[in-house]
Amino acid sequence: MANKNPPGMIIYATLFPMFERMSLEQVGQLVMGMCEYFTTGLEPALPAELAISWPLVQDQIDRNVAAYNKKTAENDLKGAYSQYARKAKDDGETPLPYARWKDASAGCAEEERDASVSVRDASVSVRDESVSLCSGSVDEPIKTK
Repeated sequence: MANKNPPGMIIYATLFPMFERMSLEQVGQLVMGMCEYFTTGLEPALPAELAISWPLVQDQIDRNVAAYNKKTAENDLKGAYSQYARKAKDDGETPLPYARWKDASAGCAEEERDASVSVRDASVSVRDESVSLCSGSVDEPIKTK
């Protein structure tokens, strides 16, 4: 999944002391600059007296977006595993534990790690305990029934 902005922007209370030292017009300019950066990724053209505070503000926005993207990616991966496990069980197969499935699919392209991946599509070697969900086949699927 491509990185994207969260649905909203957080303005932390830690910025309040900085806002208190500014006029309402300056606060408005800075907040509009924050919104511009958040929505477009372009640094705003701020007056010199506000530009000095920009690195702090930009860092907070960047960290929030990174945290959002990390959480979204984790949730997408958990959703894909859930669909994989459900399909494997429906097919009478024992799904890999989440940790092994996650490790095995780590190098896969997103399309290959799609929810339609089943144990039949995985390469599993009992001898060396290596697992690959990126193309390959299992000689005999693991049956639970």
